[in-house]
Amino acid sequence: MTTSNRFLLKSLLLFLLLATIAIYIGRIVELVRVPSLDLSGNSVTSLSPSTRTYLDRLDSPLSITYFVSPRSNMPAHLKGVETMVSEFLLAVKRNAPRWVNIRTIYPELSGEAGANYASRKKASPFSTRNIHQDERGEQKVWSSLVISARGYPEIL
Repeated sequence: MTTSNRFLLKSLLLFLLLATIAIYIGRIVELVRVPSLDLSGNSVTSLSPSTRTYLDRLDSPLSITYFVSPRSNMPAHLKGVETMVSEFLLAVKRNAPRWVNIRTIYPELSGEAGANYASRKKASPFSTRNIHQDERGEQKVWSSLVISARGYPEIL
């Protein structure tokens, strides 16, 4: 094997290694929630004064369960829903960390147990229509909140 062939082989292997690293870094970055700065006060994570007052006055646990389909199963127009709802719920938790309990459940990934738990909480998937390569289709996805506070019935 000549020197130039060895150089080409090493260059190709280095390129493939760097491309693989870049792909994995991209996937990891996609999973990490990047904090955002809201200068306008109109962000999903901006709580209204009345919500802050309610959270400040909590004296018993508030449980919020979010049933959601994984981002990969969501149609294109709903892919950002989980991120926005999760950011909002984290903002609520930050304002009342002692009293607010948040759970995110992926019924599709949890199998029958997850779907049964969701149905006991009166949550169910909803149908959304989509068009893929000139074919219409319908897909069932999850995105429901169940809120529970002591002394009150659960709210879906």
